[in-house]
Amino acid sequence: DHEENDGDDETSHGDENDGTGDLESGDGHSGQDAGDEVGGRGARGGKGTKGGKGARGQASGAGDESSGSTDSVGSGSGGEESAADTYQQVMRILNGININANEPLKSRLINGLQSLRTDTINMVVHIQKFSRIKHCFGNLNHIVQLYAGDAVERNDYCKGTCLDTISNEFSGQMQELSARLNPCLQGGFY
Repeated sequence: DHEENDGDDETSHGDENDGTGDLESGDGHSGQDAGDEVGGRGARGGKGTKGGKGARGQASGAGDESSGSTDSVGSGSGGEESAADTYQQVMRILNGININANEPLKSRLINGLQSLRTDTINMVVHIQKFSRIKHCFGNLNHIVQLYAGDAVERNDYCKGTCLDTISNEFSGQMQELSARLNPCLQGGFY
């Protein structure tokens, strides 16, 4: 069991090291820096990642990877990586993005967020190695929260009279994020 994983670990460690450097460079930057990646610290998949890893990687080496990392998104690569594993990891990240707003704005912002989720899942569905794309999601949650917070503030300011405008702008921002994720995710195919 563990011997089979050694080959995959060697190839993914090189990618993970590259991704870690990207994660560090994304810290403290606003969403404007995310043209090549939406990398940083915002999307912490630590809680969800452990569950996914437990189902697959019961080898003792799998636990060692997550304990050494504060951002354990993608550390489920202790076993062999697959498109299904990538899908699960990305879903954990996307489902971990919560919108903090009151109704009716909250429903509309969640609608806009759904377009980002759908587009992202469609882009990663055939990517075999999550470790090659995990850096793309580094500060995605943070950026979405900034946009959502701005929408809430603006909605409060206009006392709900500009709800349609604000929700349409948020949807546009989610489409922009999706477009900015695309080139980064395309790197996962190579």
